[in-house]
Amino acid sequence: MIQGNLYEEEAQRFVTVIDDTLKFRTDNVVLPPTYHALPLPISSTSRSKLMLEESNPSNENAAVQFTLQCMDTSEESHILIELISSISSEPFYEELRTKQQLGYNVSSGVKAISNTRILSFIVQSNQYNVDYLTACITNFIYKIHCSFLFNTFVGADIVIFLEHDWNPHANLQAMDRVHCNS
Repeated sequence: MIQGNLYEEEAQRFVTVIDDTLKFRTDNVVLPPTYHALPLPISSTSRSKLMLEESNPSNENAAVQFTLQCMDTSEESHILIELISSISSEPFYEELRTKQQLGYNVSSGVKAISNTRILSFIVQSNQYNVDYLTACITNFIYKIHCSFLFNTFVGADIVIFLEHDWNPHANLQAMDRVHCNS
């Protein structure tokens, strides 16, 4: 694109001069690299922790990225993780940033890497250490999990669990509460 007070013929001459001087040629099409998500390691406590040492000892900031990884590539799983993100992002910010005032950066969201989805909860703070921030995020996720099981149902004739809790009594309790409210 040539911009300015030129006639079309003058602009075309400029393009020809540039083309002849730089000798543009097309190469074979090179596709950008594709990314593949690697499964995060699972520890014996069902949590993996990666900590990086701060190179500047005077830096009092701490940051935690709590990641839930969904390696299932089905459309149903992608929709579910997007739904969980939509439901949890505003309460996460409200609880950890507004009420608890944990840090200056509090956010959550889904990131797509290839055919997988990663749901991240991030808190960055200059007031609290990593262990405290991790505990607060874990407690929030546990509360969200419990509210899905116990408090969000108003009443129903049929209860469908998309994913069963590891504790079978939690599923039974959730079913009882739904039927009691009906």
